[in-house]
Amino acid sequence: MTQQEAVARLSGVSVQFAGASQPASSEINLEILASRVLALVGESGSGKSVTALGSIGLLPSTATVTGSAVIGGTEFIGASRKVLDDARGRLVGTIFQEPTTALDPLFTVGFQIAEAAKAHPGSWRADSTREHVISLLTRVGLNDPERIARSYPHQLSGGQLQRACIALALACDPPFLIADEPTTALDVTVQAGILDLLRDITSTEGVGVLLITHDMGVVADVADDVAVMRHGHIVERGSVDDIFYNPQHPYTKQLLASVPRLDAIRGVHESTLPSEREHMSCDSLTGLRAMANDEPNEENVPVEVTSAFPSAEVSQAADGVSVSCTATSVPQFSSKSAEFRDSELSSAHPLSIDSVASSPHDSASETAPVVSVDHLDVVYKTRRRAPFHAVRDVSFEIPSGSVLGLVGESGSGKSTIANTLIGLVPVASGSVIIDGVQVAGAKRRALTPVRKRLGVVYQNPASSLNPRRTVGFSIAEPLVLNSDMGRSQRRARVEELLDAVQLPRDYADRYPHEMSGGQRQRIAIARALALNPRLVIADEPTSALDVSVQAVVLDLLSCLQQELGFACLFVSHDLAVVESIADSIVVLRHGAVVESGSTREVLANPTHQYTRDLVAAVPVPDPMIQAKRRLARDETLI
Repeated sequence: MTQQEAVARLSGVSVQFAGASQPASSEINLEILASRVLALVGESGSGKSVTALGSIGLLPSTATVTGSAVIGGTEFIGASRKVLDDARGRLVGTIFQEPTTALDPLFTVGFQIAEAAKAHPGSWRADSTREHVISLLTRVGLNDPERIARSYPHQLSGGQLQRACIALALACDPPFLIADEPTTALDVTVQAGILDLLRDITSTEGVGVLLITHDMGVVADVADDVAVMRHGHIVERGSVDDIFYNPQHPYTKQLLASVPRLDAIRGVHESTLPSEREHMSCDSLTGLRAMANDEPNEENVPVEVTSAFPSAEVSQAADGVSVSCTATSVPQFSSKSAEFRDSELSSAHPLSIDSVASSPHDSASETAPVVSVDHLDVVYKTRRRAPFHAVRDVSFEIPSGSVLGLVGESGSGKSTIANTLIGLVPVASGSVIIDGVQVAGAKRRALTPVRKRLGVVYQNPASSLNPRRTVGFSIAEPLVLNSDMGRSQRRARVEELLDAVQLPRDYADRYPHEMSGGQRQRIAIARALALNPRLVIADEPTSALDVSVQAVVLDLLSCLQQELGFACLFVSHDLAVVESIADSIVVLRHGAVVESGSTREVLANPTHQYTRDLVAAVPVPDPMIQAKRRLARDETLI
């Protein structure tokens, strides 16, 4: 196979789901070449995954797929089940987004890879399948492949699982790989290793890769060619240099501008990429301090912030895609609030944010840090194994109105510390003071008034909200449990909070599944602010979101924090995100603090090697910089 030979060619591929008014993807034309990576980028819902999965027959029967998808000389669209069973695995391998759901928890990793290899025997003999499995696990860079092969999925880390999934996809030596968001849930250092592996497989083995992602930093690091999707259409395509250095479509420019850039504070921003992001104006959050009546004026009518991109009329041409863009007016929503379906939340009059009933606290605590952690130790005890020291001698403070970024890889103790502040994890030794109250060792009754001053925003907005309750009920639930508000006051407070997070008031009548991921996360933020907390704990609140939605949520959280002045513990493994929002930073490794200080000082001039490794692993949305960093990394290894 020559280097420029096409391993897969999609022509006019369209996907239509039963009952949907618009196709999920329309007239998609893509060509994936051997030894090259084509990145298909865009936000969730743009049609990336349905196009790829529909092309190889992996969508449910409710989807109608038309067009042509020729892979390795075989037509996949319209092919019989027998043809697809023979071709999948042999001609195309798939790396899915979430490795924990891609592997069967009841079987060992080695068994599952061997099962795929036996389905399409190749250069290896059937009696040498075990050796083939060990070879594959070694090939994807896993140490101790014998142990990995004997392990069950739950016994491996996220990075090990993803490498095992890549080995599974390569089990039959396919010439074409589909990598669907293969690094979204991984730490930056693990992500860098997976990207290096994909790049190595592409260059040394001649495999063509279709990389589906919304992370423009990942695209800059590994892609050769890029196609940008929006609303089921390809709006722009070209080489990685063309897309990053000379983007034409406003949507492409917005995707690039939405990526938090860590390199800017380190003095290495060398390219001509768009570097300024349109931030939400904090002045728009006027509803936090003063509300109008039931009929607000036009300035206070909430708008859907995520509808920020101009619409595009796309016309396919023989030599590519031509685009004409027309600005779209921002949608206006009715100022009348819908009745909540939940009976305990009745309509009423608006309420000022300052009138929220909350637990009184000592006025002297206004000048003291909201959070003071001193020599904290957390030990997990089990019956069969030795105690695990999860957090070791950690100390930090969070003043009122400040954001502390708590960063580190998975397993470093970040979430354990956050749960300790909430009182969900017992403290082995040390002190944890929240708003003047000692949390460490406190009884449940003593923690109740402290928890009224806390708000928590979790990582996955889909699992943070009760799917059987309306949005209005979920936001009002803390008020039902922790305040003496009547129904009318709770209703007014919910409306005010929806205004604060820039969502229409009638969204209170919706259920979580009727909203996008970004909207659900804003609902989670609104609920966290319901009791006007002194401390907000945000545990990976943007890791599951697209970059442009992430930018909106970060701007919103930053503006709310400035307006309300609460202290915030922001937990994340994404240093670029932390840099964009945190005043100070604490870097954790194996449960211990390795570095702390001002965010700008620590990230611009890290003194600990672990911090330098974390900073170096953050992908930058610039192909030139990524190429230099890869070269420097290779020279270090040599």
